[in-house]
Amino acid sequence: MKKLRSYCRRSAISSLNFLLYSIVVFFLAESFFTDCFSQNAAWKKLALDSKFEQLQKNYYLDLLLEDSLYLSMPQKDWVALNIRREKTLDQIKREDDKIIDEIFSYFKSGNNIQAYQYDSLLSKTTQFYRLTQDAFITEHLVSFALPFYKKTGDLEHLFQCDAAMGLALTQIAKEGDTEEYFNALDYMNRAADYGRAHFKEFRYVDSFDYITRIYQELLHSRWLELRKQTIYDSYTRYSELKELDVWMNDNPDLAVSKQFRHRTNSTYFDFEHNIVEYLMSEKSQNQNNPVIKLMAKFYKRQHDLETELQDIRHTGSYSIAKNEVQYHKVLHYTGFSSAIQSFHAIDSIYQSMKDTDDIEPILIDLISFIKEAVYFLDITDELSEQEKKKYALSYLQDLTSYTKRARDVRRQSKLYDQLEAIVTDPHFYEQFSGDNRNDLLLNLLIKSDAEIYAHSTLVTWIGWNMMDVLIAQKPALLVGMLGCNTQEQVMAHKNDFIEFFWNACLIHDLGLNRMSPTTNLHYRSLTSHESQLLRNHLIHGASIIRIDTYHARYNDQVIGHHKWYNGKGFPESFDNINSPYSTINDLLAITDFLEGGGDLPAEGVPAGFEDRLKELKEQAGTRFNPELVNMFLNHEGLLARVRELCTKEKQPLRYEIYKEYFIENPNK
Repeated sequence: MKKLRSYCRRSAISSLNFLLYSIVVFFLAESFFTDCFSQNAAWKKLALDSKFEQLQKNYYLDLLLEDSLYLSMPQKDWVALNIRREKTLDQIKREDDKIIDEIFSYFKSGNNIQAYQYDSLLSKTTQFYRLTQDAFITEHLVSFALPFYKKTGDLEHLFQCDAAMGLALTQIAKEGDTEEYFNALDYMNRAADYGRAHFKEFRYVDSFDYITRIYQELLHSRWLELRKQTIYDSYTRYSELKELDVWMNDNPDLAVSKQFRHRTNSTYFDFEHNIVEYLMSEKSQNQNNPVIKLMAKFYKRQHDLETELQDIRHTGSYSIAKNEVQYHKVLHYTGFSSAIQSFHAIDSIYQSMKDTDDIEPILIDLISFIKEAVYFLDITDELSEQEKKKYALSYLQDLTSYTKRARDVRRQSKLYDQLEAIVTDPHFYEQFSGDNRNDLLLNLLIKSDAEIYAHSTLVTWIGWNMMDVLIAQKPALLVGMLGCNTQEQVMAHKNDFIEFFWNACLIHDLGLNRMSPTTNLHYRSLTSHESQLLRNHLIHGASIIRIDTYHARYNDQVIGHHKWYNGKGFPESFDNINSPYSTINDLLAITDFLEGGGDLPAEGVPAGFEDRLKELKEQAGTRFNPELVNMFLNHEGLLARVRELCTKEKQPLRYEIYKEYFIENPNK
């Protein structure tokens, strides 16, 4: 009986334990499956693929709407189209902001996110970056995936993260965040080292694309540090790329071989191009420089290269034309060609290539051909100054035409880089007088972004009216400027003041051309980091105009038109209160503000003209010069004229600007 009771007791305890265990397991399982179901439901609701598809559709719609401004149509139709475009862009921005916020929120939570979801995020993000060059969105999204791959040890995806972060941060660094430059190098060097050691193990097409892109960027960054003797690092990366190239040639069936071949060929050309540039610079005058020995690896015998080019130069191949330009530069450096011979040879190549039916795909390189030609044009003693100017003006006319036709490449920062490189090249710049130099900057930089050019032109028209009234009513405010020490002198030199202010208005936003297309156009709301970087356009613009004394005199207007009357604003380093052009700076700040400038995203400036007038009144004495504000508001004729320019006439005037300076793209 005791045994029976003991057995029953043990059985009851076992049953109770089993029941308790079952309950615990049930709740754990329920919690697990509930979490999984909830997480899967959240993932399904996010619909990442469709979100990125919508972002890309909106991006293409933005491009289509911008291109529509270049089409020939009557003024009434153009104005109506532009109004619809502005409304549509507002809708696009709101929708994109919502989509980006949803993606950020999901991955920021980090709750039970699976490996395939991170894989999907990385793949979609990198595809989107190739399309838009949106560095900031790429940086943020990749930062969600990076810790996961570090934790799991997925090295190939970790390689892709490092490469994507390196490329994105490099772009951000170019916009003025110099601290990111070294972070970018760390990411790219780490990716390059892994890629070189493991490229044969790659499984994803994205990896092959990344490895050539980071090698290109690393080679470029090394050339920027030649003074630190990093030429060897650059050549090491070049040699590593050769290893990858050899392996690719042994695997012709690989799906990415064609794409890889195109990118590696471009990298080889860039590397050799930079070597020639270095050899022809003042830094290479030391004959013991190791770069000369590296040069011999590419051009062992000029005669062999010449023979090869002679056999195929009449085929019309663009790649051959690029090689020919390089070849003639090498000939000159090695003493086998005079400056005049090199100039005529390169000019001949350029003239033959610019007659190509479809030049848009090669616009960037055509501009580089001009840059090479004008170098020899400047240094030769066998042409008169008149002949040099004739060639230079011909090139300027071509360059102006190219900027009008540059649709597909307008958003590429490389186009901006090439344009800036040639307009600030002293070999080209010195061929022109002051007026020609001004046209050069305007045609090649401001006109490369039509919105910036249109804004600057409207600011100029408003500014002309402002300055005219200022000289008539308050000439004392301009005493001490432009060499005028009395009110009578100011009034006697009225045209000088108007011309000075006219040019300052035209080039005040020149530095925006160094900002990324995403930052300038902001199809989505800008991040706080982007808003801060956008302020660098003032410093960028000032650095561009320092190319000569003619434009350097506009430094205070270019760098100071976002400074407040009381000394606040940006950049902090510029002292507008003690500037010798303080009144002119204050007038430009008002003029820019009224037209629609000064509304950087962080400032919250009202968009409507009447709201801006209200803001102008309220901030007189703090942000704006009170004497200038009172002069403007109390002059009925001036106020009425500026109101017309900023409201009723704004769209028709923009139509005239686009009609005059941009032509319809025949390929659209």
